[in-house]
Amino acid sequence: MKTLLIVDDDLLFIQGLGRGLARRIAHLHVETAGHGGEALDVFATTGVDLVLTDLQMPVMDGFSLLAWMTRERPHVPAIVMTAFGGSEIERRLLALGVGGYVEKPLDFDALTVRVAEVLAEPPPGRGHGVTLARFLHVLALEAKTCTLDCESQGRRGRLALEAGLLAGAWTDEREGKPAALEMLTWPEVAITIAEGRPPEATLTVPLEAVLLENSHRLDEAHRSRTS
Repeated sequence: MKTLLIVDDDLLFIQGLGRGLARRIAHLHVETAGHGGEALDVFATTGVDLVLTDLQMPVMDGFSLLAWMTRERPHVPAIVMTAFGGSEIERRLLALGVGGYVEKPLDFDALTVRVAEVLAEPPPGRGHGVTLARFLHVLALEAKTCTLDCESQGRRGRLALEAGLLAGAWTDEREGKPAALEMLTWPEVAITIAEGRPPEATLTVPLEAVLLENSHRLDEAHRSRTS
């Protein structure tokens, strides 16, 4: 039995969605939560295998929930429900190898396939949960302004975002885009999110460009190892 946690403040919607998915996917148990705070209560008492979450919610939104998952449940995968829309954006995400997004209004058949595929995968290991790169894609698509404090194996860094742009990045040894690219190589990054950006953030670099450069670097490193 696998457990899916659906998080959205439209309670009638998630109850109906949960019943529908449970009928279509064998051996599926569905839990629901009206916001991120209620989702934490579910995590405290239930083993969750997959999270399906909206982003805009009261009390604790989906961004804060995803950030909490990087710290406390780094191996649990998440699918984000978002209204960013557009086949071109979806095509670019797929080309980058970034999954975990479904567009609202939902295509129930496509969502059922996506949920079943994720749940059928082997128990997730390192990099299968909410990674920094996937989290940054969500923030870019939603044009979020915020500050991220990142930590990985004793290393610490900070990223400042403004409306889909990289406004600043700092590690102990680097600053600006090189610092952001360094953090994207860190394994199992624990993220703490705060609203707004620090005043020293002065960059205006499209975050998507940074993520594309990181993707190209990963591809080159993979080719070097396999050639």
